Amino acid sequence: MLESKGVGITMKTEKAQAGVEEKKFPDIAIETKAKVSGSLDKVGMEEVELVIQVQSDNGSLISLPATANLFVSLDAPNKKGIHMSRLLLNAHEIFENESMSYATLAKLVRKLKESHNDMSLSAFVEIKFEYALKRKALLSDNSAWRFYPISLCAEIDANNKVKFDTKINIAYSSTCPCSAALSRQLIQEEFVKAFANKDLSMEEIYNWLGREESQVATPHSQRSYADINLSHYEDQIEDSKELFELIDGLETTISTPVQAAVKREDEQEFARLNGANFMFSEDAARRFKEFCNSLEYLADFQVKIQHIESLHPHNAVAYASKDK
Repeated sequence: MLESKGVGITMKTEKAQAGVEEKKFPDIAIETKAKVSGSLDKVGMEEVELVIQVQSDNGSLISLPATANLFVSLDAPNKKGIHMSRLLLNAHEIFENESMSYATLAKLVRKLKESHNDMSLSAFVEIKFEYALKRKALLSDNSAWRFYPISLCAEIDANNKVKFDTKINIAYSSTCPCSAALSRQLIQEEFVKAFANKDLSMEEIYNWLGREESQVATPHSQRSYADINLSHYEDQIEDSKELFELIDGLETTISTPVQAAVKREDEQEFARLNGANFMFSEDAARRFKEFCNSLEYLADFQVKIQHIESLHPHNAVAYASKDK
């Protein structure tokens, strides 16, 4: 008995010998014209599900779930539409065979444009994922995972010039300098009330400072976020930093990044770091701007700072960009 696969092949051969044509499917995007003509900036798909491989800080490749936004321009005014399946299949093919890199993104965005070379002059790709890094505790011998929201974009224009945008979100703690100063003033006043006209020993002062009732005020801190967008062109790929290098640099710059594994000694060290780094949103924006300015390969960058206020129902926000 022939296998079903074999039977299928035999039947196909017999149809071909009998002069029966293969079934053709209508292609509306090609066979019809747009009722209303006009060019479109971007046409494509959002939230395409992918699995990508990304280099970690130890040099190994890790597999991560990702979503992709895939677009081409529609510059032929009378074309009905694009072939969206080509965008998806090209993305899957590339990321099943190559790890994530700027070179891989450039290859993909070129393929998308070439797949529609009869109607498109430009193409755009955005890959969004959460980058996983194992982070050491501040002092204790512990570590745990932290996830960093990342967006990697590539765009190719009509002149085949490729531009990249790397968007990174950094979470950190910010302690208000004004609140810290006001808290210190209240503690000073409480100290005067407790020890007015008294001769004090160092032991008495030390013990008073350690009592809960002596800490009559504390400065307010808040979880804060920096959204960093770094732009560069294809001819600067060799100079560009790896993702973990950028994240390490940004977290070192701000000094108080959100922690993963925390024991008591780590929490105390985190409190010390906050006390040594009082900052308004303006201070944080200037710190990140200084770091981004040090990356000479960048064509441009934008920084958005958000301090999620614990005092107000609104947030403190600051923006910065590359000096022109």
